Amino acid sequence: MLLAAPLGVAALGGLGFWYMLSGLQNGSFNPRGVPSALLGRTPPDFALPPVEGMNLPGLSSADLRGLARPVLVNFWASWCVPCIIEHPQL
Repeated sequence: MLLAAPLGVAALGGLGFWYMLSGLQNGSFNPRGVPSALLGRTPPDFALPPVEGMNLPGLSSADLRGLARPVLVNFWASWCVPCIIEHPQL
C-alpha cells in the first residue's frame, strides 16, 4: 500500500515521457508550442574569463550583441551525459 502512490506517479511520468517521445518520432510534437518565459526576452549579461593556458580571449554578452545572425551559446558540464554525447559534434 505504501508503494501505490510512488508507483502511480512513476507510471504517469512514464506515460507522459512515452507520449512526448512518440510525438517526436511521428513529427507531431512542436517544440515551439511549449510555453517559455524566456522567449522574446533579452538574455542576461554575462562575462566568461579566458581559459587558462589557451591563447584565447574571454567572451561576454557584449561581444555577441548586434551580430547579423542568431547566436547559440551552449553551456555544458563534463559530468553531464548528454553534454558528453554532443561534445564531438561541437
